[in-house]
Amino acid sequence: MRALVRAVGITSVIAVPQGVLVAGQSAWSSMAHDARDPLLASAAMHAELGPAATLEKSRGTSVAELRDVLAETQLWLRDKAQYQRLPRDKTALSAAELAALEPIFTKQQPLLVDARAVADIRAAMALAREFGLRLVIVGGTEAWLVADELARADVAVIIDPQNILPGSINAPRVTINAAGKLRAAGVHVAFSTFDAAWSSVTLRQFAGIAIADGLAYDDALAALTTVPAAIYAPVVAARRGATGSSTARKLPSGTLEVGARADVVMWSGDPFEISTWAKVVIIGGVVQNTDTRQQELFRRYR
Repeated sequence: MRALVRAVGITSVIAVPQGVLVAGQSAWSSMAHDARDPLLASAAMHAELGPAATLEKSRGTSVAELRDVLAETQLWLRDKAQYQRLPRDKTALSAAELAALEPIFTKQQPLLVDARAVADIRAAMALAREFGLRLVIVGGTEAWLVADELARADVAVIIDPQNILPGSINAPRVTINAAGKLRAAGVHVAFSTFDAAWSSVTLRQFAGIAIADGLAYDDALAALTTVPAAIYAPVVAARRGATGSSTARKLPSGTLEVGARADVVMWSGDPFEISTWAKVVIIGGVVQNTDTRQQELFRRYR
């Protein structure tokens, strides 16, 4: 699968855990063919708001439960020794869970919250303000309705540009030109298919359709490159041995510069055209082998 993903010009992916309320940490994975250690231990913390987050309980319940998790972690961070001496019930977070949540309070990781409805998006923003967290909205079916609020709060949104049907009665207001509306308001947008690894081969085609639906070309390109890189800037910086994470807040428009991680793809033409292919894929400064199993079989039996 890594060879197939690499062959379509994708240099790295995020492996996201599945779960309710707080799913856990995701991992950034390099698609390099010779990567000895392709996985980084953690890239972001993932949570969910809405009825599905608490197994169809009320929307308010999911917000209250996530706030309890964050408040408990904050209490632990203020005085870890004192926290251990406090009486706790069986539902208290374990030491491992608290340690996993710590990076979002130290800004080493963003908190990615799957929130589809306006009410859930606003609740996630309120929690981020209360606890001083760097928030990214995932899914964001109705995010375009609060685009101005997201822009003012500097909250990026990861969406599926082909999300044209309401996936739930809880977030019915969907529009095919959501990406364009979000960018027009100043929101930084990234794209994902939110599916199995093989579906990533269609991602650039989806971005091309988003352009047809009103998104500027440069913004579509950024949604697949520089915006995801900025969202995960601390982990990318750690991978290349750099210090600091200033790009995490600046969300750069896109440059090739000295000291940056050398992931570069050269295309045969417009990358958003279906007939275009990745001619050269460079990951970490190394030219990659882009042969796939399908190509090997084609050459053998042609």
